[in-house]
Amino acid sequence: MTIPAKTREVFEYVKKCAGDMRTVSYEEVGDAVGLPAIGMSKPLGYIRDSICRERGLPWLNAIVVNKGTRRPGDAFLPAGVAMGRDEERLWRGMVLHVFGFDWEGVTFD
Repeated sequence: MTIPAKTREVFEYVKKCAGDMRTVSYEEVGDAVGLPAIGMSKPLGYIRDSICRERGLPWLNAIVVNKGTRRPGDAFLPAGVAMGRDEERLWRGMVLHVFGFDWEGVTFD
């Protein structure tokens, strides 16, 4: 899979936010790395699938949320995965898992 533009920068920024134990908006991440908020789905999907899921890590993308709703967007879960009415609970648990994980030694490569 080709790595989407600015994915390394997105990873490093979101990893820092995880270390600070805070959620962050798509807009804030985009502003920090030079991408529009609407362009966050590809880098975040790559981080979720090719870094976090492949390594058995918490899904770092879980802490990136919509500025207005403070909830993740539709692409939070991989295509074809649905949790039904438990999706909110799953997301909240994943956020806690991300916050509780030591990201310091996790690299993009």
